[in-house]
Amino acid sequence: MPRYEMSFYDYWRIIRRRQWVIILSFIAVLGTTIAFTQMQIPTYRASTTIKIEERKSMAGLLVELLTWGPGDTMATSAEIIKSRPIMDEVAKRMGLVTEAAPKEEIDRMASSLQGAVSVKREGMTNILRIMASTDNPQKAIRLANTTAEAFIAYNFEERRKDARMVRKFIEEQLAGVEEKLRVAEEKLKAFREKGKGTGVTGALTARFIDLRFKLSSLLRRYTERHPEVIKIKEEMETLRKEMKLVPAEEIELTRIMREVSANESLYLMLQKKFKEAQIREAEKVGTVSVIDRAVGASLVSPNKKLNFGVGAVIGLMLGLLFAFVTESLDTSVGTIEEVEAYLKIPVLGVIPHIPEAREEVPFWRRHRVKAKEKGTRLREQLIVHWNPKSTVSEAYRSLQTNIDFTRMGKKGDTLLFVSAEPREGKTLTVCNCAVALAQMGKKVLLVESDLRRPVLHRIFGLKKEPGLTDILIKKLKAQEAIRTTTDIILGDLKMEEVLKTPGLDNLSLLTSGHLPPNPTELLGSPEMRELISEFKTKYDVILFDSSPILPVTDGTILGAQVDGVVMVYQVGRAARGALRRAKVQLDNAKAHILGIVLNDIRAAEMRLAPHYYYRYRYYGEEKERRGLFRRRKES
Repeated sequence: MPRYEMSFYDYWRIIRRRQWVIILSFIAVLGTTIAFTQMQIPTYRASTTIKIEERKSMAGLLVELLTWGPGDTMATSAEIIKSRPIMDEVAKRMGLVTEAAPKEEIDRMASSLQGAVSVKREGMTNILRIMASTDNPQKAIRLANTTAEAFIAYNFEERRKDARMVRKFIEEQLAGVEEKLRVAEEKLKAFREKGKGTGVTGALTARFIDLRFKLSSLLRRYTERHPEVIKIKEEMETLRKEMKLVPAEEIELTRIMREVSANESLYLMLQKKFKEAQIREAEKVGTVSVIDRAVGASLVSPNKKLNFGVGAVIGLMLGLLFAFVTESLDTSVGTIEEVEAYLKIPVLGVIPHIPEAREEVPFWRRHRVKAKEKGTRLREQLIVHWNPKSTVSEAYRSLQTNIDFTRMGKKGDTLLFVSAEPREGKTLTVCNCAVALAQMGKKVLLVESDLRRPVLHRIFGLKKEPGLTDILIKKLKAQEAIRTTTDIILGDLKMEEVLKTPGLDNLSLLTSGHLPPNPTELLGSPEMRELISEFKTKYDVILFDSSPILPVTDGTILGAQVDGVVMVYQVGRAARGALRRAKVQLDNAKAHILGIVLNDIRAAEMRLAPHYYYRYRYYGEEKERRGLFRRRKES
């Protein structure tokens, strides 16, 4: 790709010239996306919302105390919903497995259901959304609702199980405390029946405890030397002495009475809790309830709009990437100035692309246009004759004018049109130039000196025999082989077509003749030089069409015998290195190169910039030159 400062218009032009790269990439990626999307199994999603409440009574607090564990209740509930026990129950409720089914089958079905169910907490609330995704909308609805029902049943059963465990625990503790209370009461009864103890120790102890509380209260307000504080301390000291004198029986009695009181309080408390646990175990109200049951399912996969949109964007981006990469790898010459600087020869003209009839209709309707024969298509590209007022015809006249300036009006000039590689348009270029010269009143001879793959005779509807080779091998004289307007009229062209534009009567043609096995020797023979000298005396201009320079040496040999050589270059068909090698071969043969013609440039790819240069595209490989500039009207 040429190196110059890029403008926004330059980027737009690259996009236009590589539009088929972009379009094909876009279609390929989007088509792949569509095919992949269509092959995907649709997934439908239904959701059921449930609320988890915490109803806590005293017994409930005790249950929570006994069954407490760290963790988030809502997160725990979400994991429980997707657990294997819940999924086993769901599979059984939905009839996917039976109670008598093997454990492996139940586990397999539960695993598949686990993958189809997901749980999400709604914000910071106590609400969980159970989502079920399957390939059937009705199955998704049923799975979501059944999962919620199974979890509610599981939660209710777990609460009953916890309450039952608490009741049993309290019942066991109650029986033990009751036994301890019975033993303590019997011991107290037996102790009193023996007449031991009067209960004085209890009164002294109670008095002593009361004094301690008073002392603590006074010390908050007074110091140790305050009269009230000293008085209470003295009284407490007196009580200590009295308690030391109390008999051992009194102390034992006090201990037994304290034990009976403690067991009695504990017994009453446990009995109350036992009644609450029995009530909780018998409750029918759970902490989980359904807020919104699933009634419909939505299609969540594949998301066709999203997939198609992403595929279109990626296809477009890849197309642009490939377009600019292709442009960066373009080894063709990009501007007029670059051609002139690279080859050190002037650009004589720029010939626009000549579209055929099929190209004048939208591509989706081109299949309706019947393709014409190759000879007909070639003849219709003789645009200077069929449409002399077109812009393409003006381009050929401009080319001829530039060539005239290089010739400086000399008579008997011989010009050779060559190209580096095949199918660059040199034959059509030389034919149109010949017609343009003939229309200007010049006596022109057009020689088909391409003895490898001659095409010129087809453009004018003539047969190639007899021709140049027959003259060179002395089979007949030159005047017998040269064709005139009369021969063209007798050929494939009709009289009205030949006479459509005046000036064709100034044109004579010499076709190739029989194709020889040694064309290089014939073109380099003395007979060829004599023939060229003879033509110079009879015609104003002699134009030669030749074989490509790089594949064969015919053009190089002939270029050394003519007065000037015009190179024809279809931009993009040959790399700049090949173009340079062709020019070097002509220079080595001492050929006089007049300049180069840039051929087959599309209008959308040619722009005269502020620096007065043209930009062109790399075409790639084409099988045939394209035809008609516009459809000829019937005469």
